[in-house]
Amino acid sequence: MVKKILGVSMLGAALALTAGCATTQSVDEVRTMAQEAKKAAADAQSTASAAMKSAQQANSCCSDTNAKIDRMFQKSMHK
Repeated sequence: MVKKILGVSMLGAALALTAGCATTQSVDEVRTMAQEAKKAAADAQSTASAAMKSAQQANSCCSDTNAKIDRMFQKSMHK
């Protein structure tokens, strides 16, 4: 009876160790995927920052142009 319980326990332990644990390869794959995702996020942030800078420059230029047009209109109204 004790041998039977011990045998079943050993079989269960072996099954748990082989089936329940991740292999080194799968851990490495997950790590690689996480690093790639981190790099992609950094690239996306860099692209977004560049786009924001361009948009701010365009907005500044537009504001300057509107101010010039307003001054020209005011000058024409005084004549």
